[in-house]
Amino acid sequence: MDINPYYIVMGIAVLVVFSYIFDWVAKRTNFPSILLLLGVGIILRPILSGNGIELPEKDLNNYLNVFGIIGLIMIVLEGSLDLEISRKKMKLVGSSFLSSLVILLATAFLIAGIIYGITKESFLICLVNAIPFSVVSSAITIPSVVNLSRHKKEFLTYESTFSDILGIMFFNFVVVNEVINVQAFTGFFGELIILLLISVVSTVALMYFMTAIKAHHKFFMIFAILMIIFSIGKMAHLSTLVLIMFFGIVLNNYRILDKFTPGKLRKIFDFPTLDVELKFLKSVTAEVAFLIRTIFFVIFGYSFDFALLADGNVWLIGTLIIIAMLGIRYLYLKFTVKSSIFPEIFIAPRGLITILLFFSIPAGKMIFGLGQGLLFYVIILSNILMMIGLMVSKHKDNGLSISAIEDARNENVNDDIINDINKSIEEEDTGKENSDEDSEEDDLGGHS
Repeated sequence: MDINPYYIVMGIAVLVVFSYIFDWVAKRTNFPSILLLLGVGIILRPILSGNGIELPEKDLNNYLNVFGIIGLIMIVLEGSLDLEISRKKMKLVGSSFLSSLVILLATAFLIAGIIYGITKESFLICLVNAIPFSVVSSAITIPSVVNLSRHKKEFLTYESTFSDILGIMFFNFVVVNEVINVQAFTGFFGELIILLLISVVSTVALMYFMTAIKAHHKFFMIFAILMIIFSIGKMAHLSTLVLIMFFGIVLNNYRILDKFTPGKLRKIFDFPTLDVELKFLKSVTAEVAFLIRTIFFVIFGYSFDFALLADGNVWLIGTLIIIAMLGIRYLYLKFTVKSSIFPEIFIAPRGLITILLFFSIPAGKMIFGLGQGLLFYVIILSNILMMIGLMVSKHKDNGLSISAIEDARNENVNDDIINDINKSIEEEDTGKENSDEDSEEDDLGGHS
C-alpha cells in the first residue's frame, strides 16, 4: 500500500509533540515518559494494521538496532556533557563507579544463576543472556531524577552512565571470550589501554575542530565522527562508548586543561570560543538525543506482541529477575550508605541499553524462551517500580519543591510570592540542608 508522504511527515511531527508533552508530564508527576512512548507504539500497531500498513519484523529489528546505536551514543554524550570533575566530587565519582560495577556484576551473576537453574544451559551462555537485564538505563534515569536533591541526582547520573559503559564492556568481554582465563583478561586490559589512547587523540582533535571550524553545521560533523569511531570500534569488539564519555567529560571540564595548557597550545584550542561552542553543543545534543529516544521507544512499543506475555516462564523468570535486581541493589546500598537509600533502591530502570544488548546476543548463545516477552516485562516492571519510588519520595518531602519557584518565575508571579516560597523551603529544610551537604556527600560518596 502506498502511503502519502505528508501523512508520514505529520505522523513523525505528532510523535515529537506528544513526546514533549510526555516529558512535561514526567517531570511533574514522575510517571516515566518511556511508558507513554511505548503505549503510543502499542496503540499505533492496530491503527496502522487496520489501514493495511504492516512493517516486517526483520525491518523493525533493524530500525531498533540503528536508532538504538545512535540513541546510545547521543544519550551517553548528553549525560557526560553534564558531568563536572572537581576535587570535591572525586569521592562521589569513585563511589558511583564502584556502585555501578559491583551491582552490575553481582546482579548479572545472580540472574545468570536463576536462568541456569531453570534452563540448565551453559553458565557462560546464561551470563550472556543475563547481562542485558543487569544494566541500569541512563537514558531513562537521567531525565527521571531531575527533581531529586543535588547529591542524589548527581550520584544516580554518574552511576547509570557508568552502568551503560561497564555493561557494554562486560557484555563484549563475555561474548568474545569462549573461555574466561588469564589470557582473556590480559587481552581485555590491553584493549582498554588502546581505547584510552584513541580517546585522548580523538578528543584533542575534536576539541580543535570545534574552535577551528566556523561553519554552523559543525556539531553534526562531530556527531558523525563519533559515530564512525564508535561503529568501527564495535565491529572490532572494542567498548568505544568509553571514548564518547571521555570526550564529553573532558569537553565539559576544559577549564582544568586550560590551567595546565602552555600558552602556544592555548591559542590553538581557543578556550574562550570553546566555552561558547560548548553551550550550543549541549543544546543540540539534548535535542537530537530526545528525538532519537522518542522514535526508538515508539518503534519498540510497535514491535511488541502481547501474545508473548501468555508464556508462564516470562512471568516467573521476569519476576525473579526483578527480585534479584532489587535485592542486590538493596544490600549494596544498605551496607555502603549511612543515610536513607530511598528512592535510590528503586531507581534502576531497564531500557534502551537493555534492548540494544539483548538484540546483540549472537544467535548461537540466545536461550530459547528468553525472548522479547521477557524483555518487555522486565522493562515495564522496572520502570513502574521507579515511578512508584519517585512518587512516594515526592510525597514524603511534605513541602514546596524547587520546581515551584521555577514555575512561579515562568508565570511572572511577583517577587514577594517567590520569596515566600524560598522562605518556606528554608524553614522546612532547616538542618536538612546543613546535614545533607555533609552527610549526603559523605554517605553517597561513602560507597568505597
